[in-house]
Amino acid sequence: MAFLLIASFFITSIIFNYINFVNCWLSDVYVPFFIADKLYYVRTNTIFYIDLVGVSLDNNTIVYASNWVNINVSKLNIDYLPKDSFLGGKANDKIFFVSNHSKELRLHAFDATLKKLEANISYQGVLNAYYNFDEINWISDEQTSKSYIYDTYVGGDANLTIFDSNNLAWINGTSNPQNLLQGILGSSQIIVSYHSFVQVLSASDKIFYIGGRISGSSFTIQFMPMKNILIYDIVSDSWLINNATGNEIEGRTGHTAVMTTDKRIIVYGGLNKLRPALPYLAVLDTSNIPYEWSAPTEENSIGPITEHSSIMIKNYMITAFGRNLSERDDAKYDIKDVYKLNISNPLSYKWSLLATPNNQSNSVDNNSSIFDSINTKTDGVSVFNQTP
Repeated sequence: MAFLLIASFFITSIIFNYINFVNCWLSDVYVPFFIADKLYYVRTNTIFYIDLVGVSLDNNTIVYASNWVNINVSKLNIDYLPKDSFLGGKANDKIFFVSNHSKELRLHAFDATLKKLEANISYQGVLNAYYNFDEINWISDEQTSKSYIYDTYVGGDANLTIFDSNNLAWINGTSNPQNLLQGILGSSQIIVSYHSFVQVLSASDKIFYIGGRISGSSFTIQFMPMKNILIYDIVSDSWLINNATGNEIEGRTGHTAVMTTDKRIIVYGGLNKLRPALPYLAVLDTSNIPYEWSAPTEENSIGPITEHSSIMIKNYMITAFGRNLSERDDAKYDIKDVYKLNISNPLSYKWSLLATPNNQSNSVDNNSSIFDSINTKTDGVSVFNQTP
């Protein structure tokens, strides 16, 4: 019985992974960080930043190619930098990378203040679970310098795992939401896998998991209902599901979410099967229970996008790159620009352009790659190996 249960789970995982591939989830999405007025973007073996020093988000200033600065990763002299990185360190100015690409768990960090890479950093603890560090999402608490993984890409019953970047130590969690996920699928006799979600951290030390897909070993594969909000309480080390009310929001993958200071979760974009998930913009009000979904109108909408990145900076959600699903033209399908969404008024959401890799004279061909467009500046990086 146990063998059949495990075997059916892995068969489901193969099917599930294929569906994720079809939905373009396995692409190389940029991960954003905001450090000392610089907006960093990281993906596999790539780091660059947009210099926002002296730039006010409240006016119509557009940041052009001269402020896009490439970090020359080819000179970092390490084997591999995965895209799924996280912010940490005592000053929250280090971007950490965990790689098992060489069949050995390695930890690296890019120090954004010193502009240096610390390679092969020693750490404490041993992971109890195996993770594919190319396909996971981290969430970081800047108050405690702890970063969290809940990932069921390999094993459906994996526990939450924590990395303490102050003490450079792994902490193996003891809890997971299997019983709650089984309840959504309606069976307690299956191993449930949940991934392709996005996550946000609230000021009350709760991690919200939004969207994604859920599957069981009985070959049931479906979108996680957007009305079912999975939550991890950091303080009590416990899980719960809050059933939201309000507008009907389609399930999705390839979307983003950010948390505002007034407890709104702003969700944008994504795919529902092979079409744009509707509505493009959805807002979850978590200030009261039950939580409530709404679908506000957008001014100057940037359209249906997926595989993009989003980050909150002051009263703006900064959204960049990805793919525009409404475009047939290859030149416009891949998004090169960075946009900002003013979220200061809960009744009005307005998009505008923040940055473009074009020169101010528009002499740069927008069909070129990001790095073809930002070759006006390159930062030198020092490399320090902490262990042989």
